Amino acid sequence: MLRNIEELSRILTDHDSRRLLAEATGALLDSQFYQCLKALRALIPREDRLLAASRS
Repeated sequence: MLRNIEELSRILTDHDSRRLLAEATGALLDSQFYQCLKALRALIPREDRLLAASRS
């Protein structure tokens, strides 16, 4: 899972995304899986926008 978060950090480079990724990483390392998923879920709209922009 940490590897996947690292991959996301290569793509989502804005400040807010970095903050959410750091939050997800910290929660994962603390075995707070719900908090980890909650932080990652907040990234979905950003990922959707990037994917839509790449299709245009």
